[in-house]
Order: sequence, then structure tokens, then C-alpha cells
Amino acid sequence: MSVDWKLPWLLLFIATSAGVAALVARYFSEPINAALRARFDRARAPTRDVRPVSTASADPAG
Repeated sequence: MSVDWKLPWLLLFIATSAGVAALVARYFSEPINAALRARFDRARAPTRDVRPVSTASADPAG
């Protein structure tokens, strides 16, 4: 391969890689991520809002 063609091939390779990565993310990774989140969010027990208990007395005099 001549030196004149190395840069265009490199740019083509990078553009193709970016396109394939975008397609995989859109049609494979994101749907699987959404399905897993929905599955495990339903399985998780609801949590309560727990506030720390103050050790100070409610009565300022005492």
C-alpha cells in the first residue's frame, strides 16, 4: 500500500468504527440496559426515607 492511501484508509476505518459503535449502542446496548434496569428496579424492595435521630433533647432546659 502506498503512503498516499494510508491517511484515507485510517479516516475510513475511524468513521466506520464510530458508525458501528453508534449502531451497537442504539440497537443493542441501550435496549438491554433499559430491560435490565426495569427488571431489577421492580425486584428491589421500596426504601423508606430514613432521617437521622437527633441526640439533642427536645426540651432546651433539659
